[in-house]
Amino acid sequence: MKNSFLAYFIFFAASAYAQTPETKFLQKKEYRWAAYISDTIHFSSPNLSLLVRQQADAGKIKVAHPTFDNHVYQKYYQNKEQLQAGGAACVLSVPIFDSLGNIVNDIPVVKSLLFDNIAFDSVMNDQVFVEQFLYIKKNKLLSHVSWISPKKKVVTAGGTYLGNTLVFNAYYNTTESISKRTRKKAISLGTTNRILTDSSLQSDMTKQWYNENFATALWPALAADNIDIYRIDSSKKIEIGEINGNLLGYSIDVPVYDDAGYLINSKPVLAPLTPSTFTKIMLIQEWYYNASKEVVFNDIKEVILYAVKNNNSESTPVLRIIFRH
Repeated sequence: MKNSFLAYFIFFAASAYAQTPETKFLQKKEYRWAAYISDTIHFSSPNLSLLVRQQADAGKIKVAHPTFDNHVYQKYYQNKEQLQAGGAACVLSVPIFDSLGNIVNDIPVVKSLLFDNIAFDSVMNDQVFVEQFLYIKKNKLLSHVSWISPKKKVVTAGGTYLGNTLVFNAYYNTTESISKRTRKKAISLGTTNRILTDSSLQSDMTKQWYNENFATALWPALAADNIDIYRIDSSKKIEIGEINGNLLGYSIDVPVYDDAGYLINSKPVLAPLTPSTFTKIMLIQEWYYNASKEVVFNDIKEVILYAVKNNNSESTPVLRIIFRH
């Protein structure tokens, strides 16, 4: 009996994972590299956290039980009462007074906790957890926002702060691309910068070709017509063939021989740089939301590549890659 249950559980878990939108995307051969990245973002103007909480409180959007696991089926709250029972509300006793001011009874009143001043203080009021799927497809760097969740503080009745948590999951996106109509009616949320390293991406990577890391998978895209490459130090536009040692301030001495084969000198040569030279990546994204379609999405406008320059111990910005969509 235990073995049967275990087999069923494994089958169900595998099926649930296989049915996620992202795993369906990955079955396509044109996907070269992909990874999940999670982040907490302050969307303050407009306040996306408040907007989504207001929509949930009014019953205008579907919301699911909070979970950090993107690889399971979402379990939606069926109604506002279920959402409240899940921790989004509490019941207060409101006293009833007679004409002399004496308490004669009390009535239970449901108070929404989606706008609580303690759980959503000035720090947490605009924080949103975002789960996105970063991928390279046909030499383009793209992002798919899987879902979002407002965040809140967890504080005991005695005022002890326990940490932060998700309120509910919402804005599930099951389509690979955003339609032109949805984009046209979307509202801007602003721009974010995110530093990524190979080690941070490696832990949540879901697909790669020939053990390629992010920079190696992105490298062929640098020769595409829709990409501009600029040096950070001079803002000069360059071609992919000019990505060489000059960027980092070093060259390779190549021996020079005479006609008889004797070494007579050496000359500096600017060797091409390989993708492994770049240790960090700054991801620059412009964010949007469409409330009626219940979707958040972004466009990757730029990527900044970091490398260690000559005589430096820390990596610094070297190349600016601009994507012309």
